[in-house]
Formats: sequence, structure tokens, C-alpha cells
Amino acid sequence: MELFKDLDELFDIDKLDLSKEEDYQKIVDLINECKDNELFSIVGSLFGIDSDMLDNLLEDLKKNHDDLIAKNNKKEEPEKTIERPSSKIDTQVGLQIHKLVQEYIDTMVKPYNPKNGLSTDQLNDAYAGLYEFACWMFNHK
Repeated sequence: MELFKDLDELFDIDKLDLSKEEDYQKIVDLINECKDNELFSIVGSLFGIDSDMLDNLLEDLKKNHDDLIAKNNKKEEPEKTIERPSSKIDTQVGLQIHKLVQEYIDTMVKPYNPKNGLSTDQLNDAYAGLYEFACWMFNHK
């Protein structure tokens, strides 16, 4: 029977893509055909498949199809890239700024850091932020 041949193709999931209108419509048509087929109704009832179950399946398929279409049509915004001020300075200037920031962290931040205060990661973040700020200042002189 043609219906069972179509069902066999339906269960070859790798070949179906719900985001494609053609595949989606193929599944919908097949489910509707199953609903109208007396033999399928008899066999389906043995497995607890009734018309309401197929209607629910159609609703779920439509929702998934619509979600996939919306996702595919949604334009992805280009990823924002951060241009760090340090990328705009000469290597020698960067080394001088590095030495100054390191000296500042060592003399003005670490000695006043309480015992359970800033962690090593936080100190490194402070260094990185101060370094980029100093590079930014250098670029805007």
C-alpha cells in the first residue's frame, strides 16, 4: 500500500527537515492521510493512536516548523568586536605603559589590599583595565 510506503519514508528522519516547507508539508499530508485511512485507524487503535493524538501531533509539528522558520529567518547581528586601545600603540610604548601600570599596582594597590580583599584574578583584571586605560589616554593626547 502507498500509505505504508510513505510511512516508511517518514520514519527516515535523517532525510526530513522541518524548516523546509516541502518536508513539513509532506509530513502533514501523510498524517492527514493516516487520519482518513480506515486500516490505519484500526491498526493505530491497537497501539493507542487515535485522531486526537494525530491532531496534537499536527499542532506540535506546526509549532516546531514555525519556530524553525522564525529562527532561520532571524538575521544574526554581526558580532561586536572590541578594538582595545593597546592595539593602537607601538610595542615600545606598550612596554613602558606596562612597567608603569605594574609599578602602580605593586605600590598603590597591593599594599593596601586587605588579607581577604581582592583575589589574584581581580588584581589581574585591575591591571588589565588600568593598562587599557593608560593606552587610551596615550592615544588621546
